[in-house]
Amino acid sequence: MRVRDIDLLLYQGESADATGGGLDGAVQLAGVFERRLGVAPQRIGQRSVRTSANQLEDWQDQLVDMRGGLEQAAAGWAKSLRGNRRIIGLLPRCSVAMATLPEVFKQHPRARLLWIDAHPDLNTPQESSSGYLGGMVLAAAIGRWDSGLGAAVPVDQVALVGARDIDAAEQAYINASGIRRVAIDDFDAAALADWLGDAPVYIHLDCDVFDPACLPADFTVDDGIGFDQLARVLQVIRPERVVGIEIAELAATWRDGRQAPTQRLVDTFMRLVE
Repeated sequence: MRVRDIDLLLYQGESADATGGGLDGAVQLAGVFERRLGVAPQRIGQRSVRTSANQLEDWQDQLVDMRGGLEQAAAGWAKSLRGNRRIIGLLPRCSVAMATLPEVFKQHPRARLLWIDAHPDLNTPQESSSGYLGGMVLAAAIGRWDSGLGAAVPVDQVALVGARDIDAAEQAYINASGIRRVAIDDFDAAALADWLGDAPVYIHLDCDVFDPACLPADFTVDDGIGFDQLARVLQVIRPERVVGIEIAELAATWRDGRQAPTQRLVDTFMRLVE
């Protein structure tokens, strides 16, 4: 993945981002990547105006509300991929990946997806206890339910990395499907390298995979990973095989007002993009 081949895509449209913190984090990340790579971000979607005061609660209403923005995201990813560009995508919320992932796999059907997230996001609308759209994202992309945005991701080409907050229905599906899981505490670099082989690689990172003391996110889960553990996973990946990276759910600050260590997060990925 070379700098001259990279499109920096910043999605700023509606994403069911009730706090607005996800968009702030994505914009902050875009600024750091722009300074490091000398690549200006391409902004996709109209900046969201929904706040916690007027946020839609029902997932179906949210999906309808987001449709135009998600279609713009899909078109932006598709344009870059058709042009043989590599993507660094910055998303306020994981929900946007319902639009981006199908486009990646239409262009790269052999790709391996590293889903680096505290949550597997494998719930369907029928199984979800919360009705939270963000918890249904990967399930939509692999075709467990129809979001209307496509389902091009083969389940046997997905690896869950760092998943630890797993609902009972999600666990049952994981057990039945045999979807790959990558352990962090007992990380097997050789096994991951063998699974990746010479296939293209797409990386989805939800910042709640990190320990809350390491990086702020709105939906944190205790006992997360650190930057060094993420670097060990990324070290296995051959830079020339990376077709894209997307980062979601970064909160720009902790609740006490301290700034997120955005530079450190970007540094962790630089080996793959320089």
